[in-house]
Amino acid sequence: MNKIETMTIMRYFLFSIMTFNLIWLPLVQATTDCATQIEIPEKECKTLLSLFNNTTGAGWFDIFSGGWNITNTPCSWTGVTCRDGHVVAIERQNNGLNGSLPDLTDLGYLEKLDLSHNQLNGSISPANLPSSLQALSLDDNQLNGEAPDLTTFTDLKSVNFGDNALTGTVHLPPSLTSKGLTGTAQFSERSYRVNEDEGILMVKVKRVGGDEGKISVNYAIWSESAKAGSDFEFAEGSLIWMDGDKGDKTFAITITDDTTVEGNETIIVSLKEVDDILDTVKVTIVDNDSIIVQPPPESQQSFSRQFYAPVCSMNRSSINSVCIAQKKTFPCNVTIEEEASISQAVFECDAENKGLLSNSTIKAGATVRGGMLSGYIINEGMLADFDFRGRSIIGGTLSGTITNNSKVEGWFEDVHLAPNTHINGGILKGEITGDVDAPALLENLEIKSDAKLLGVIIGENVHISDHVVLGEGVERQSTE
Repeated sequence: MNKIETMTIMRYFLFSIMTFNLIWLPLVQATTDCATQIEIPEKECKTLLSLFNNTTGAGWFDIFSGGWNITNTPCSWTGVTCRDGHVVAIERQNNGLNGSLPDLTDLGYLEKLDLSHNQLNGSISPANLPSSLQALSLDDNQLNGEAPDLTTFTDLKSVNFGDNALTGTVHLPPSLTSKGLTGTAQFSERSYRVNEDEGILMVKVKRVGGDEGKISVNYAIWSESAKAGSDFEFAEGSLIWMDGDKGDKTFAITITDDTTVEGNETIIVSLKEVDDILDTVKVTIVDNDSIIVQPPPESQQSFSRQFYAPVCSMNRSSINSVCIAQKKTFPCNVTIEEEASISQAVFECDAENKGLLSNSTIKAGATVRGGMLSGYIINEGMLADFDFRGRSIIGGTLSGTITNNSKVEGWFEDVHLAPNTHINGGILKGEITGDVDAPALLENLEIKSDAKLLGVIIGENVHISDHVVLGEGVERQSTE
């Protein structure tokens, strides 16, 4: 098999997996049944799903591999730690969470909540947090409002609300204020990735909250999916800061480069002060061993290996692969080819889509035309002539012929409809504004309560909920 044939097969394989995940994601997302799972109390399971749904879980970076709202084993979901039949830790840092925090008080045994480095918004209500918390990290989000009063959270040992838009001062419990300005320690990064052939990963730890007195913390490395001895070397040790010392400390993790094709694997590194866990971080070891992938037989409906999409190349005029853009901006007049599947992209000028685009942002002045759209789309520009398979499109202008084939009740909200636009299927919410002189045609869809319509034609099989305002230029299609 020559190189071209191998690349063709690989492209087919990757595209098949990503397309399967994106298009049929709605079918697998509903499989978690909190009433029938047996790992944790039903109310704890439902609270985990509330967190997933409130923070646009379908747009999380690890939506295809994390297990959330897919499996019936919530203790196996990425970032969830259980002990004695209860959830004791949730760690979803740097994972694309976008939304407000739901009521988490039914997680009555939760000790650690780390949702840092995301896009959480709204205020922090202490009434929605479980009193069992010992470590709370919500730094580097978009939270606003008054800083919370945490004086009743007597078990708290560490708190971090930095890099938000909170006003006022966080009121801390005696468990923290009694420590004065000694401070504590935490990892400088929320996650690490290292190629297995790099040999050494240097991990940095910083002192936060003060530099008075001496503190000593212990670090330890333990397995998650990677194996000690064959994938990494087990290690543990201590880091000490003397009075007035606020510099960073580092230690090394030795990575073993084997020849086994095993996919990416992970280890967990923890910081402890006596018996209290101060912080944990996940390290992903990126497998560098190659494999020749054969196309699966037509009858095969499952895949034995986990798929990790590569990062998109941002300097090409044509994209023909499966990749993640990591919220970077594509160049002008880029073409997403038919075999491509792109997620987490930003478009600031025009693009042609022949493939699949998901969880992306269209900026003002940009037009993305054609193809399939999935996940959560933020639209400040124009989307035209597309097939929608995802959860929502919010804002901007829609144009041309649009079909909503979403299987998760996907909706369009607060959109302007260009002259003679035709929308078939799905749900409309908010203000839907068409052109009075060339109204858009709506067919086979539902208009939710409190929506307001302007400049549209109500066509066949349109259900209008209560309290919908029919404004100027709204007419029903003639049946003659």
